[in-house]
Amino acid sequence: MHMEGNKSIKQTTSLSTWAAIFIALCSLGLSLYSGYEDRRYKRLSVRPEIQLSFYYTKGTGAGWTLWNSGLGPGRIKWCEVTVDGQPKKNWREVASSFRFTQGAKKINYLHSYPAANVLIKSGFSDKIFWFEDEALVEDVKQNRERVKIRICYCSLYDECWQTEDTVAGSVKSSCEELPPVPFGSYPVGPLSQ
Repeated sequence: MHMEGNKSIKQTTSLSTWAAIFIALCSLGLSLYSGYEDRRYKRLSVRPEIQLSFYYTKGTGAGWTLWNSGLGPGRIKWCEVTVDGQPKKNWREVASSFRFTQGAKKINYLHSYPAANVLIKSGFSDKIFWFEDEALVEDVKQNRERVKIRICYCSLYDECWQTEDTVAGSVKSSCEELPPVPFGSYPVGPLSQ
């Protein structure tokens, strides 16, 4: 009978050992899953959403705006602006390619550059290429569809997206494709026609 008791104790000890290992593995799995979900939540809670749009308001002008409607800041990685598929280096080159019919001697516009490594905070909004002169607004609206703006931006976690201002607008979740001509050099001043 003494042998049967030892066998029973060995089985109980073996079962206890396996139960402890199973519980430890379940705890490890739960901890890993909890860590994954926590990181995912944090990534989503600071995700930027940078958007571009052509905007027109009677009395204030027309042009392109950029804003971040996401919950976190976005870092600009690169920007590309094309007119009729031809890359441009700056807003002056863009304005020079417009067809203005009003015959103004000087074309004034407001601009800012969505330059690389600039951090766009949540809630930020800016006119990046804007014409205030009402005499030019109709011409700007006519040229609007000729312009395509693409911006690559990244979150604090280096997740990157592309957004573009086209008539349909879109967001792509990669910035692998680099523009052939980076946008953002700074010649300033009005255009002379």
